[in-house]
Amino acid sequence: MSILQKRYFELSSAETGEHKFYELTLNDDGTLISRYGRIGANGQSKTQHFDSIEAMLKVADKTTAEKLNKGYQPATPGETAAQETRHQRILRCARELYALISNGNTALAQRCSAEFKAFIEDADNKEEYEEQEDELIATGFKEAADWELLFFVDWKDSESMLDVLATLCSNLNIDIEFDWGCDNPEDELEVGQIMLLAHEQLQQRDYALWHWDTGDDAYLGWIGHDDDYDSIANFSLGLGLVARYPDPAKLG
Repeated sequence: MSILQKRYFELSSAETGEHKFYELTLNDDGTLISRYGRIGANGQSKTQHFDSIEAMLKVADKTTAEKLNKGYQPATPGETAAQETRHQRILRCARELYALISNGNTALAQRCSAEFKAFIEDADNKEEYEEQEDELIATGFKEAADWELLFFVDWKDSESMLDVLATLCSNLNIDIEFDWGCDNPEDELEVGQIMLLAHEQLQQRDYALWHWDTGDDAYLGWIGHDDDYDSIANFSLGLGLVARYPDPAKLG
């Protein structure tokens, strides 16, 4: 068997998010192989067998006309760069963000990334958050790393805020002893005040405390390098999370 002809088409649209190919391979034994999928991937294929070359050509010509009518254009395989799917982009942003806020603890960042992936791909979770993909992503990001790389604390729970800061600094190998300015910070300071003091003292060591507005009565955030501000902000936005440094006007 040898190849008589190959026909390759692509359809790529920024507006619709389509980025796919369709390839026809016509062989001299009357087999027609159709391969299709997302550009950059191997795709899937099907094989049809015909009694004659003429019958095969007739089907190939019909398929070609259908693809052209749908907006496909003749192209050369390998010339168009592959594009991420939304799911791939979400996984990449989570992976990169966990890495940035892990302070070099690669094993911990990888474990959180794996748990995040498992959470958002779990069938029960997808059903629970049906039509709420942003909430699925936000919840998964939190659940995968809570008290590992993140804090999620009720606005009244000063004791937990103090404990989780100590845990995060230990996980990230940040050697710091916070000065809370009082003898009993769990009783004398509110969570917002603790966050502001921690942020100020972390910045003296080139770190920073990040705060993500959850929209409810809880604080969520993480610790990152000051120098990574732009990258952390961008990957956070890629996950749909609006994160920033603590605001004294809101937390003080």
